[in-house]
Amino acid sequence: MNVDFGEWYRAANIEPTNEMLTNRWQGVEAIREKVDKDTGTNLVRLFLMPSEAPDEFIRQFRQTFFDIDNSFRMKKNEKELQVLAGASIIAILEDKSALRDGIALTLVASAAPNIRKTVLLPDVIESALSFLFERSAAVRKVEKASVVTPGNFSQVIEQVKNAAATNSANQLGAPLEQVLKSLAEAVSNLHQNSAEQVNALQRRLDVVAEETEMVWWLFGSVSRQTEEAFKGMPPARASLLAAVDLAELTKIIPPPRAAVAYLDRALGEHGSLKCGLETLASQVDFPEDLPGEGLFPITTLLNSVRNGKPSKETAESVARVFNLKTTPHVVSRLSRQFYNELIAAQSL
Repeated sequence: MNVDFGEWYRAANIEPTNEMLTNRWQGVEAIREKVDKDTGTNLVRLFLMPSEAPDEFIRQFRQTFFDIDNSFRMKKNEKELQVLAGASIIAILEDKSALRDGIALTLVASAAPNIRKTVLLPDVIESALSFLFERSAAVRKVEKASVVTPGNFSQVIEQVKNAAATNSANQLGAPLEQVLKSLAEAVSNLHQNSAEQVNALQRRLDVVAEETEMVWWLFGSVSRQTEEAFKGMPPARASLLAAVDLAELTKIIPPPRAAVAYLDRALGEHGSLKCGLETLASQVDFPEDLPGEGLFPITTLLNSVRNGKPSKETAESVARVFNLKTTPHVVSRLSRQFYNELIAAQSL
């Protein structure tokens, strides 16, 4: 059990007993053990936007805890559900699940920490940010594969010759089988090591290519989408197109630690200016809907306006659903947010 579990309950104005915490954590472990992509995204919805989580998921989520403790309420306990969803997310991040990166990226992109008002449990967001910070370095660190020395094939040949010289034809089966097994094992080890060496080399090339392309992009200061200089664009437009460019250049997930600095450098003086969501919504007409609508605020905003909804009405709706600040936002923060959403969409 996470040592802060009880404090998360108290943050929701619920005073837990030790027995209650023990039972609830068993449910958290049960959620963690059967997590899949849909469960991960719905946990994010339930934690941040309970009204947006599917009814069937909420029913099954409650049932998991009721099966352990039949005093668990099956209605009117939305705050506790948020606490349990947040605890489940942290349990997943602390596990070895292959879905950890995607769930952490989805959580951060949906939480929009730089433009959001508040979140029930800031610890959950901080844990996801710390996890991604460490993972970003880990996935770009390329360990050199150990070298496997090929077997002594001349020795194997001598064994075959000796077996043939000292055994009759009908007695060669067992000695030959042993020799061939040794040969097969040596070839298998060599093949596996070669594959590891190739994978390490490919990862190293990906890391170098990502860094190189990002640096050239920064020096150019030109949108890859429109071939316009960022400094000549309206700030809101630059914030979106810079995020799109950097997301396309990001070859390894989670993204590099320096991504924020890259965006700030690309935006230049635009970055410190401010822009409202309504202004942002009308800046770029993407050729098709962006993935992740309903999970991510700026994506939802852009898709809605693209599909004909008024900018002002959509901006107000998105701000309400995602609990965003209604005052104008710093352009660099909007760009970081949209970049996070694009990366999270890739991971989904």
